[in-house]
Amino acid sequence: MSCPFTLNPISYLKCPYSMSIFIVVVSCAAIAAAYIAQYIFGLQPCILCLYQRIPFYITIAIGIISFYFSIKKKYEVSVFLIALSGIAFLFNSGLAFFHTGVEQKWWKGFSGCSAPDFSKMTPAEMAEAIRNMPTVFCDKIAWEMFGLSMANYNVIVCFGLGIICISSAFIIKRRLKSGI
Repeated sequence: MSCPFTLNPISYLKCPYSMSIFIVVVSCAAIAAAYIAQYIFGLQPCILCLYQRIPFYITIAIGIISFYFSIKKKYEVSVFLIALSGIAFLFNSGLAFFHTGVEQKWWKGFSGCSAPDFSKMTPAEMAEAIRNMPTVFCDKIAWEMFGLSMANYNVIVCFGLGIICISSAFIIKRRLKSGI
């Protein structure tokens, strides 16, 4: 399968090599952004923020494996892995949407995502709850830009990445069938 270099970014959707590299680069950039926010800007992640990093680690591995199979000219495997990356991105978008709902108080998060209700606790139970409490709650927005939290941006970005990867897998599969 030929994948000529071009300045047209749409043409990269047709190539398993470039899509595999794209998946790895974008996923590494997302992880790097999370670590920069945490360690340079001091934004401590909640448990849902940490969970949202896992699909990026997975897509890094999938992208590397997909690139390997592209080099070995096993394009069908590469196409499957690109689509699998798309599913992982869509899953992460759903997880980020759940986090957005917790932030907006549309629904409750997991236990430990928000402060406990102290009104029905004895002083001993309150002390125990405080000792076991996480330092960052999922229902508190740590940072926002233009009225959107990091979870909101993750919904948008991961949904777009999921659509791009799945579309690319279909485009590459169709190219393989037509022999281009």
